[in-house]
Amino acid sequence: MNKLVNENLDEARNILVKEIASLSYVQFNNKPEMNKWSIAQVCHHLILVEEATIKAILWGLKKVKVHKKIVRKLSKYYWIERRRLKLQKSLNQMKNHLKFSK
Repeated sequence: MNKLVNENLDEARNILVKEIASLSYVQFNNKPEMNKWSIAQVCHHLILVEEATIKAILWGLKKVKVHKKIVRKLSKYYWIERRRLKLQKSLNQMKNHLKFSK
């Protein structure tokens, strides 16, 4: 993946985490209307979509009959692993925010 795109995705995630960290539990979970999502629901959806995307890419890479050492050397694989680790860190930060905001 293009380095600039990856950096922009990382920056967007960092901004999001910073913004939601300042919200109270009520603000984070409040639904503005009956048929609208709360900020927490939107964030949860973003995490699920990114996790599913990463799993799909990894599954596709496994389907390619290439030795694991070669796959690990591919920059896309490293990018995916970095995204997965950053996603996990963001998820943990959101969970911690929920614990301390109650």
